Amino acid sequence: MMKDFFEASTALNNKYLTQWKKNGKKVVGYTCSYVPDEIFHAAGILPFRIRGFGATDTTIGDTYLAPSFAAFPSACCNWLGKGS
Repeated sequence: MMKDFFEASTALNNKYLTQWKKNGKKVVGYTCSYVPDEIFHAAGILPFRIRGFGATDTTIGDTYLAPSFAAFPSACCNWLGKGS
């Protein structure tokens, strides 16, 4: 069971998201912890928290957001850009 939790929390795509989308349902990615994900659930949309988990640098994010913007969004861009 812990392996399933780890996979779901560390991969951009996992078997739960794949099955959700295969059933024709929508997924929305968000970064801010203040997003009320209950609103997405009520609309039948699966909210997916985008994180910079496993990002070793922020080079991709720095390219688009500038190095002085913030480390968290830059790490998220780096994670997404490498297709983790």
